[in-house]
This record gives sequence, structure tokens and C-alpha cells, in this order.
Amino acid sequence: MKKSLTIILLCLSLTNYSKAQPILSGIALRNFAGYKTGDTVRLEGYSYDRSSNKNYYILQSQSGEVYIPVSWIQLPEDNIGFWTMVWFQNRAYAIYTKGWQSRSRDILYNDFNNYITRIQEHDLIFEDNYLQEYILYLVGIIHPECLIRPESRSLEIIILKASEPEIYSFNHGAIVITTGKLAELECEEDLAFLLAEHIAHIVLEDNLANYNKFESTRAAAGIASVLFSLGSNVAMGIHNIRSDYDFSADDMLSVWNLAFSLSDILIQPPQDIYTIQQVNRTQKIARRRMDMLMKKDFTFHTPTDFVIIMSPFMKDLAWEKYFQKDYNGSLKLIDRLIQYGIADEEDYLLKTKIYLAQFNSHETNLQALKLVETAEQMDQYKYVELQLQKGIILMRLERFEEAQEALLDYLSVAESYGEDPGRINEAKNLLSQIDEITGAH
Repeated sequence: MKKSLTIILLCLSLTNYSKAQPILSGIALRNFAGYKTGDTVRLEGYSYDRSSNKNYYILQSQSGEVYIPVSWIQLPEDNIGFWTMVWFQNRAYAIYTKGWQSRSRDILYNDFNNYITRIQEHDLIFEDNYLQEYILYLVGIIHPECLIRPESRSLEIIILKASEPEIYSFNHGAIVITTGKLAELECEEDLAFLLAEHIAHIVLEDNLANYNKFESTRAAAGIASVLFSLGSNVAMGIHNIRSDYDFSADDMLSVWNLAFSLSDILIQPPQDIYTIQQVNRTQKIARRRMDMLMKKDFTFHTPTDFVIIMSPFMKDLAWEKYFQKDYNGSLKLIDRLIQYGIADEEDYLLKTKIYLAQFNSHETNLQALKLVETAEQMDQYKYVELQLQKGIILMRLERFEEAQEALLDYLSVAESYGEDPGRINEAKNLLSQIDEITGAH
């Protein structure tokens, strides 16, 4: 089900000490704090001073912790990856001072496992090795570095069968995305930016920071029992949190407690609740990463190729939306397949059914008939149900003789191959109606 991408590149310039704490080293460009020009300096963190608008490296000297202007130290930039620097600038000092906070990490990881177990129990995992490997390939292009954690972790992708357009990231390195979210993306660049944004949440450990904030204000007893998935009823609570620059532990608890009372078959994990500050920061980082890829002449798939890759689940999702009576959502997916020339007769069948469900004017019935006729011209035409839909359309157009012919054609095949009894009875009832109507004429 889950496949991991092992990231092995650009683990350079990192050394290890107590509890596998990765650090960066640089070269002193002048004398300071007991160091001489040319000395190798171990850096413990990074700081930005808003009042002076200056950046500093944090390091230990004989006199204690000191803040040194970044211009005084030269880093081996060629050996430092983009994400390693993002981590160093935002996370290194916190881990240096507070440690890895293993208890909080374990709680979040256990809750992820509970979440995935619940998802698996309801058969919500979308199994498609090609699609999963494709997204992992894109993840590897965006993040070709070590994921900095106290233990070995790899980025992983899990795809859910859900029409809700959602994507979530988990602190240990998992990204969960729904087929509904994939379907709404217009191109590969949109997907890459979305992945980069959530990779940034993982690198910055926003989930861990938010959980620690919760735990520092309120006892975390029983938290694992309520860290399950959220549904649409919690959407307003999440919106209120995301619409603020900060949120309190009480805000977080109210959302988690509401989740506890909801259905088992829900989608959103409360680990994935970010403040506007966090979202803005990750979006800026994602944009910088995308700009770097473009400067390196990375070529994205064309929109047509992207839709071809996504088409298997787009077809399933279009049918799901149709049965949910979300006709506009279903039609949007089918029209994308038609737009890029990759629709088959089943797609035209679905679009015909949508037209019949939504409209009944002379013009729309003619449009629906045109859809059936287009499907009939396809080399692999095999959907006999199209003849049933054709008969319905022709009846609406009061072309009863043609309707009768289409319905008889349908029955001649449907009864031989054991088609759905409900549709067979529908065709027979329609033929009876035609007999009554034409007899009246």
C-alpha cells in the first residue's frame, strides 16, 4: 500500500553528535569570540533580528552562546541542499536547545498509524502503483535530500479514494492526498507546488510545533484517543483556526473533541491544522523551490500528459460524483478528458447520462444524441447501454421509430449477455410506452 522514496542525495556538510543532532560547519572570515580567521566553526542555529533586519548564526564560544553576523562565516554552499538550509534556518536551534522531543514525536506517529488503520478499515486507500510512483518521482525531484529526523525516515505518499479535495502532511514524513484533490489540479506544476508546500510543513515540523504548543497549555492525557479524522462538520472550526494568525490550546481542543463525536469514515486528521503564518511561510518556501527548479530547466509534463496520468481515477471519480448527484463536478472531469482527446465511449456514456439527468430541452437532447453518435464511431465501441440512452433521447425528441430501433438493439445484446435486469426492464417499459403512443397516432 505505502511506498517510500529513499532520499540519499545531498547529505553533505552534516555531522552528528548527541542524539544524531545534525549541524552545519562554516569557515570564520575574521577573528571573533575566540575563533580566528580560517577556523572551522560549528553552527548551532540561525536567527533573524527584525529590529535590525539582520541575520545571525548562533554558535558556542568559550564565553557561552553568541550571535555572529552571517557575513562573518562562509558556508560550503555547493554542498548544502535547499531543504537542509530551510531546516537549519528554522529548526536547528530549537532542536539544539530542546532536543528531539521524542515523546511528542511518538504520540504524533502513533496517531498517524491509528488514522491510517481507520482509513484502511474502510477501504479508502487508492491502489495504483503507477500513479503513486509518479508522485514519488515528483517528490524526489522537489526534495532530493535527507529528511532530517532523529531516526531514519523517508517521504511517503498515500492516496485516498475520496471526492473531497484534501491533502495532509504528517510530521514523520507522510503526505496523504485524495483523488478529489488530484482531480482538481490543472497541471503538473500545480501538483509540484502543492507537494513542495506540504514538504515544507514536514521539514519545518509545523505539526510538532503545534502539538507542543497544545501540550504546554493543557494536559495531553487522552489526546491519542481523539486524534482521529475530521469531517465536514468540523470545517468551520478548522476555518476559524486557519483564518487567525495564531490559535489557542482551547481552539485546538474544541476541534479535536468535536472530531471524537463524528463518524468513523472521516477524512481529515487534526494534526494537519496550520496557522496563516505557517501556511504563508510554507507557500513562500514552495515558490522559492519551484523557481529553483525552473532555473535549472526542469521540464514539467504537458497538461495533456498530466491528464493522461490522472485519467484512471478521474473516470472513477466522475462516476462517483454522478451517483452523488454532483452533476457539475462529474461533468467538469469528463469535459477535461474530452478536451485533451483521451475520452472513451464510457466517458461519453456518462456525459450523456448527466445531460439526461439535468436537462430536457430540445437543444440539450440533440446535444446528448450527438454524444451517443460520437461514441458509436469509436473503434472500441462496446457500451451497449448507450443504445438504451439513445432510445430515451429519441423518445424525448418524439422520434419514436428510431427510439424503438435503438431499444430493440439494446435488448438484443443486453439479454444475451446478462445486462443489469433493472435496465432491461426499463427498456421494455419504454417500448411499451412507444407502442401506446404510436398506437394513439
